[in-house]
Amino acid sequence: MNRVVSKTATKNAARRLGAHLRGMRTGRAWTQRQVAAEVGVDTVTLRRWELGIFSPSLDNMERVATVLGVDVDSLMRVVSGTGSASGQSEVPIKGYVDAGAARREYDVDLGAVFVPTSMIEEYPSTSSRVVSGDSMIVDGIHDSDILVVSLDGDPRPGRMCIIRLGTAYCGAVYVPEVGYRWRTPSGRTENLPPEEVGFEGNVVCHIRKM
Repeated sequence: MNRVVSKTATKNAARRLGAHLRGMRTGRAWTQRQVAAEVGVDTVTLRRWELGIFSPSLDNMERVATVLGVDVDSLMRVVSGTGSASGQSEVPIKGYVDAGAARREYDVDLGAVFVPTSMIEEYPSTSSRVVSGDSMIVDGIHDSDILVVSLDGDPRPGRMCIIRLGTAYCGAVYVPEVGYRWRTPSGRTENLPPEEVGFEGNVVCHIRKM
């Protein structure tokens, strides 16, 4: 059978693909059972793909790409590790941003997303988070979108940033002399004094869900 990651390939390639598949699936809040059924495999097989134990055949890779709404070539680049060579760099997805759909855990490994290498050169310390909920739709940010965050520097006036409220991470806009303007789970706008929140970083890129 034609495997995308062959026996002679490094284990890192299989693990890289598995983490990427897991990140896309969990970022869409889909279960392994749901994705496996759509692809046409059993849950155990999908779990093994995500763990990097082995990888899908080319036919199954194409089915996975269709189900997840991505280009199969983008998955192949993850396998080959040629993202940076093609002008793309990998940014870890560190968890979720609360946009009206609360999570039990916000800091979880969701794989990685590829962004232009020039962005990483401009913002060396970078991570990303998946939006959970639709309370930020009025800002053009939808459920399952990805926000890439620069972890360096201070909040920028008028720019979207990520703040920490207790254990949750939320999107907000920094307004000088006011604080952070954020959207509540109901979609209303409220102001929060800086001393009530933790600043986590400025949003430097918004990736729309597929």
